[in-house]
Amino acid sequence: MMQLRKFVLLMLLIILTPATYLWTLNMFFAPHRIKLVPQWKDDVFLTEPQEPIWIESNFTEGWSINWQSGQEEGDCGFKVQEGVLDLYAAFRGYNYGNGIDFSGISIKKAIPNIDRQAYPCLRIEHKENSSDSALMFSFSISDDKGHWSDGKQVHVSKSWSILECDLRKLYNGTIAKISIQLTNGYDRYYAGEIQHAYIKSIGIYKENPTWTLTYNKPIEANISTEGDTLRIFGNENLTAGTIVSAQRFSNLTFNAIVARYVNVSVKTSSINVAARIAIWTSPSQSVVVLLKTYNDFSWHIEIIDLLSFGINVSRLYMIELGWQQVYDSTDQSIVWYRQLSFNQLEQS
Repeated sequence: MMQLRKFVLLMLLIILTPATYLWTLNMFFAPHRIKLVPQWKDDVFLTEPQEPIWIESNFTEGWSINWQSGQEEGDCGFKVQEGVLDLYAAFRGYNYGNGIDFSGISIKKAIPNIDRQAYPCLRIEHKENSSDSALMFSFSISDDKGHWSDGKQVHVSKSWSILECDLRKLYNGTIAKISIQLTNGYDRYYAGEIQHAYIKSIGIYKENPTWTLTYNKPIEANISTEGDTLRIFGNENLTAGTIVSAQRFSNLTFNAIVARYVNVSVKTSSINVAARIAIWTSPSQSVVVLLKTYNDFSWHIEIIDLLSFGINVSRLYMIELGWQQVYDSTDQSIVWYRQLSFNQLEQS
């Protein structure tokens, strides 16, 4: 009986000693726990403008020719096909016979008086039949007294794109008219016969989207929000090196030295495309902090230390979430992002 008691006590000692040791370590020598504390996050991903006050999307009435330069009868004008405005003009080189030495056409429309301070965001969705560098697509606005102010001017493109402008930067006052122009303003000697600008919609909004589309090659591309997820899509001519991104400039109100840890979830459509994140510290300086492929269709959490990439500035200029094509492909490429945050590392 005595031997049995000794055996039982020995077993208890063997069992309890490690447990007691671990309990003692946990109570008196507890390891520090590290956690990420968000200082800034975006789990909404606004990709559409907010609170429109005026939208033109059918172009059925109210438009007229504002002026034409270097044109002959019948070789300029506009028409509407399936809800898209087709603005066209012929180009025959330098326009010697007019005070305006470039060629082109401008159309205009009166709109309800709009306070550009309350509704400053203009967006025009357009594309052209040419990507010729000589051609210019632009707009102008007029106040209620008939004073015109030139707006933003951009090169034409065969892909659908969005011209955005903050109207507060143009002039003070209300907006009473808008005009759209197609000209050879970048090369006034350009001759290219009849050229077309196609306009799908024009809108004036209270607030622009926080994320905007950019890409480095002429492809079909767009960004959209699905629930709480940012979707970046590309199709057609997906050659290796193609980059499509969503960019955010606004309200990056955090100290990136303190909140230096990026936390984001990523999913890709195939191994043909790599998720790509670039951090811009200035308008001319960007650092790619993630360029990674995944061989599955699952969500992956990425945590990135900005300091390890040499980023040591308090204020960021821009965040870029996107993808880069790895192999030539005839399929669509899509990358999804969600739960983006910049975090401070804390111990407890």
